[in-house]
Amino acid sequence: MGQGTTNMRQIEKISDLFKRRGYRISSLEKEGECFRLIIDVGGVPYILMFYPSKYSSAIVAKVTLRYASCYESLYDPNGLFIVTDSAEEFIDRFLNKIRLLRMMKRV
Repeated sequence: MGQGTTNMRQIEKISDLFKRRGYRISSLEKEGECFRLIIDVGGVPYILMFYPSKYSSAIVAKVTLRYASCYESLYDPNGLFIVTDSAEEFIDRFLNKIRLLRMMKRV
C-alpha cells in the first residue's frame, strides 16, 4: 500500500472488530478518497471518516457526531482525530475519544 491511499483491509478489519464487540455499524461508504463508517454506541451514532495517510501506512480517521462530507469533516472543528497503525488499538482509541466527546458535549 503506497503513500496517499487508504488501506481498505485495515478499515474492513476495524469494521469486523466493532461487529465482534457487538456494536451496530453501517456499511462502509466511499466518498472520494475517504471512507465513512457510522457506529452506534448506546443509541448515539458516531461518524468515523477515514482519510488517506499521506506519509505512512497509519490509519487516520476523525470521529464526530456531525454527518458531513469528507472535506467538511476534515476541517470541521468538532470531532477528534485517531492515528494508529493497529486496527485493535484503533478500537480502544475510538472508545477513549467518544468518552471525551461526551464530556465536551456536557460542558
